[in-house]
Amino acid sequence: LLIISLVGKEIAATAVGIQTAIVLIPGACLAPFAGLLTDRWNKRTVLILSTIIYSIQTTGLLVLTCLGAINLTAIYCLAAIGGIAAAFDGVARYAIVKDIVSNRGETAQAMKIVSSLYTIANIAGSGAAGYIVILLGYHGGFILNLLSNISLIFVLMSVRLTVPYISPVSKVKLLKPAMLGLKY
Repeated sequence: LLIISLVGKEIAATAVGIQTAIVLIPGACLAPFAGLLTDRWNKRTVLILSTIIYSIQTTGLLVLTCLGAINLTAIYCLAAIGGIAAAFDGVARYAIVKDIVSNRGETAQAMKIVSSLYTIANIAGSGAAGYIVILLGYHGGFILNLLSNISLIFVLMSVRLTVPYISPVSKVKLLKPAMLGLKY
């Protein structure tokens, strides 16, 4: 909606398409490495850091919108930051499930629930965002988004893992496992 309000309906489809590509390309390029690194890092910390990056992105949009300095270049730059965070967030969100669920037989069911909730949140969140923009404006939408990110950070900090994090002792080798993953 913000992009449409900035560029008008004539080129909105192109501008939104470029923004979407900017979000998705880092995730596609970084996903193999994000998976390898997330397996070697504390998954809860990865989720907290990615949420902090999302919060920085939202704060950037909020500040630039409040100052009247928002433009497509700023949106595209902030979208790239969000795309990088999404590469790690998506991997860690699913990888942490096995560390949270105490009954190993229920891990598959828990993964389905996480996937369903994420999909529902994306669909409902997009619909709700339209109403929020109408009621509160872009500033209000960004503030609510920022508050939801902050609350998620507190929730993640309180999550108890059933499997304690143990730092791997081997050196992080990224290229060979990534190539094996791509070959697969």
